[in-house]
Amino acid sequence: MANKIIKKYKVTKKGLGGTIDRLADDLLPFVANGTIINGGNFQIREGIYKTHYLATATFEAATLLYKKSKTKNKKVTLSFLIDNFSIRNKGFKMPKEYLKIQKKYNINPKKILYFKENQLRNRAARILLKQLTKKEVNQGSIFIKSKLPKQKFEVARIHKMLKIFTPLGTALLAQQLFDSEKQGNKVAVNLMHEGSYESKGGANAFVYHLLGGKMKVLNVYFREKAKKIEIEVTFHDK
Repeated sequence: MANKIIKKYKVTKKGLGGTIDRLADDLLPFVANGTIINGGNFQIREGIYKTHYLATATFEAATLLYKKSKTKNKKVTLSFLIDNFSIRNKGFKMPKEYLKIQKKYNINPKKILYFKENQLRNRAARILLKQLTKKEVNQGSIFIKSKLPKQKFEVARIHKMLKIFTPLGTALLAQQLFDSEKQGNKVAVNLMHEGSYESKGGANAFVYHLLGGKMKVLNVYFREKAKKIEIEVTFHDK
């Protein structure tokens, strides 16, 4: 598997907007027909939407890349992962920061493909975990082992009350990639605020490819580091 860092940006919060535009231009050559672009993430706690400016920035970067790709007549999809485990009683809706971005780039909300975390977890438990052959069970966790020495990824943990293994974030995001491939996509571009995800360091792509996934994957991590913002683009191929 080919996995390498192909680009890094270090900016201040003030310069983030200009960097997002440059990032979209730099990612555009990787976009082919059949590319799914995923960005944005926020938590919902007791009906309150808790956004983070970097998570919002990933949605803007994904939306801008989608818009630029469409002007090049590329067949692309814009997607969003909904944290619907946290939704109680009321249905999902985008917070105002995200609605402003949709309006800014004239995006029809009906054109966005939504993935739901609970559905991904159910499918990961039913499909992905059952595919694991080279696995290790240790202290209530399931790890999938890589071909590389000492490299393994935690994909599930035993539920304390139900006493069954439940998929973790890495498994959910790997399942999202499998679902995207099943829809006919060839490339996946994931723009993520690193602080909003359990899965880090490209673990989703590693697990996806270890289990036979065929898409090329670009993970673009936004992170706060030493009072600055670091954006890292990593390319993953089978």
